Amino acid sequence: MTEKINKKDNYHLIFALIFLAIISVVSMMVGSSFIPLQRVLMYFINPNDSVDQFTLEVLRLPRITLAILAGAALGMSGLMLQNVLKNPIASPDIIGITGGASLSAVVFIAFFSHLTI
Repeated sequence: MTEKINKKDNYHLIFALIFLAIISVVSMMVGSSFIPLQRVLMYFINPNDSVDQFTLEVLRLPRITLAILAGAALGMSGLMLQNVLKNPIASPDIIGITGGASLSAVVFIAFFSHLTI
């Protein structure tokens, strides 16, 4: 199951990481209040002198970090599912995860829709 990693895979990984960095910076700029690229970059150089320190540290950076970690966790869980089942095209509906998630969503909406997040 182990394959040799070639240069093409390394290029794909580098491209994906650069794309992730660009998208992260863009998502720090856009929101209810637009923050120019210069001020975002100044935040990384000297965070204590930034006017947008609260917006970036409390609102936008945690969301970006959580989105990256959630995406990585989903990718890792898919990889583990494929390795455990020894099936390279395994998906969550093979072991009923999709149906269980749908049932949980329906139950939550039906009985707990009055609660706020």
